[in-house]
Amino acid sequence: MEKEKKVNKVSDLASKALCAYIVSYRALGVNKQLSIECMQELAKREMEGDKFDYYSFIEEELAKIPKVGSLNYNNLFEVLKSTVAEVKKK
Repeated sequence: MEKEKKVNKVSDLASKALCAYIVSYRALGVNKQLSIECMQELAKREMEGDKFDYYSFIEEELAKIPKVGSLNYNNLFEVLKSTVAEVKKK
């Protein structure tokens, strides 16, 4: 039953929020299973006619994140903070 609740919550999220989870996985390697569920939900929405271009959105957000070589704890915090702020605005 707990998994059902989680899946229902994923389906309730806005597309940009789903993308934020995917970006966090691709950039930081966290929440792999949740990222998979988010991608499945986005694909389902696309098949149902949603026109949101999540592929481009994810790539654009990933481009904003510094490469691992230049990443330190201070700018990691700033990147995460700005990403969360962007998602909350939309």
